[in-house]
Amino acid sequence: MKDIGHHDGEGLTLMSDRQKGLLDAISVVSSKAEVRFCARHIWANFKNKFSGTAYKDLFWAAPRSTTKHWHDSYMAEIKELNEDAYNYLSDIPPVHWCRHAFGSNSRSNMLLNNLCETFNAVIREARDKPIITCLDWIRRYVMRRNAEKWEGIQKYEGRFMPFVEKVLAWVYEASLNCIVCPSRLDEWEVETAFDRHVVDLKELTCTCFRWELTGIPCPHAYACIVKKRWRPEDFVHECYSKAKYLATYSPHIKPMPGMKQWKKTDLPRPLPPLLRKMPGRPKSHKRKKEAGEDAEERFVKRGKSRITAQTVNNQATTRESAIIHLVLFSPRNQGGIPPRTHGLLLTETRGLQEF
Repeated sequence: MKDIGHHDGEGLTLMSDRQKGLLDAISVVSSKAEVRFCARHIWANFKNKFSGTAYKDLFWAAPRSTTKHWHDSYMAEIKELNEDAYNYLSDIPPVHWCRHAFGSNSRSNMLLNNLCETFNAVIREARDKPIITCLDWIRRYVMRRNAEKWEGIQKYEGRFMPFVEKVLAWVYEASLNCIVCPSRLDEWEVETAFDRHVVDLKELTCTCFRWELTGIPCPHAYACIVKKRWRPEDFVHECYSKAKYLATYSPHIKPMPGMKQWKKTDLPRPLPPLLRKMPGRPKSHKRKKEAGEDAEERFVKRGKSRITAQTVNNQATTRESAIIHLVLFSPRNQGGIPPRTHGLLLTETRGLQEF
């Protein structure tokens, strides 16, 4: 933590899959960091006890809510379905998995640990290599990716990254259903079909908490900004700007010579661990799938292959000796007297003749 300039993890947001050893390490090394739990891992454990579409819809609606009263309403519906399911989720502090309780320091509403999953998928090729080769592979990958990101943004001329434009396009569509009413100075009351919110353009806040959470104006704030004929881009947090993006990728990883050119030392060379054959049947290296994940794949219907004269000819030409093949084709019976049976005879000249 000292190397990256965050003493005790202050100012950082960490996300984990709730492994006990990892949580213990985070509490010791970065006690001041904001800790979030991956909602997908919580759902994977939750659905083993409480499965069904109703549980699934209510579960995901609860952490996605950015206001406490909407979160409590979804939790109340879960309690009506099953009180044990409600108690299971209530034992997990909302500050770790619900958006309405997240801090606004990271400017992120992320609920899933996709960054870690993506990184694990990338380094799959290097994970089975020796430790030095593995680290060198990762170093080269990060160096190449850093250079590509740096060169790719040089020609971009916008103030903010393209992600902001996509989000503001969605916010604009949602703001069309907002009815704004000014109060005094920069305070507004915004009414929607389901609720009413208070927007403060001076403090950059909204009671829906989306603006503070992400740093991008919510539909309620967007409607007020447009009403005053201001530019919504001026109210976006600077963490989405091109300047911050360049500052992130400005430190580059320097190239290294080959291992043969490294400086020699008197220290012993690292050796691989001793191979020890474990008792029992070897485990499969495939990823363990969740319950019902591949249920649809097992019922895929496959088309039936039809034998044709060309197929027979191709199979016969692979043999060195002249072999006679007799293939009978029986057209579909449409009723009445069965039709005449036709056959194809392969002669020594490997040709097809009707008989």
